[in-house]
Amino acid sequence: MDQILIDNWNSVVSSNDIVYMLGDFALDSKERIKELVKLLNGRKTLILGNHDTRFIKFKWWEEESGFEKIVRNEIRYVNFNNDYIIMTHYPMTEVPQEQFNIYGHIHNNVTKNIPINSYNVSVENINYTPIELNIVIQHIKDNLLI
Repeated sequence: MDQILIDNWNSVVSSNDIVYMLGDFALDSKERIKELVKLLNGRKTLILGNHDTRFIKFKWWEEESGFEKIVRNEIRYVNFNNDYIIMTHYPMTEVPQEQFNIYGHIHNNVTKNIPINSYNVSVENINYTPIELNIVIQHIKDNLLI
């Protein structure tokens, strides 16, 4: 399965693309995690998920993991083409109108109690292949009928 995920990733991500990983990157050894990150194209930022937090106590995680940035607060705000994006690992229960929450964590398509201006990008919901931010935003806007 690792090789399929690596191939899918590298088929759509170039070396200079910026990629936000919304948590739960890998449950593996230090060596394997470093190897996997190195095999993936792009400039990678990790927003820590519940499965990643076991590593934050180790200094190597930030220095040697291969991620360009690791964000601990689980929220990353991005202004993308005048759309305000809130990236989180866990879905937000409330998202301000005119803003969008993009999240991971939920590994199925359950949307109960999740605001309509949110989008789940866990690998199971995006065909195990990274998806461009403009496509995610368009999905949300289509759902909102904007």
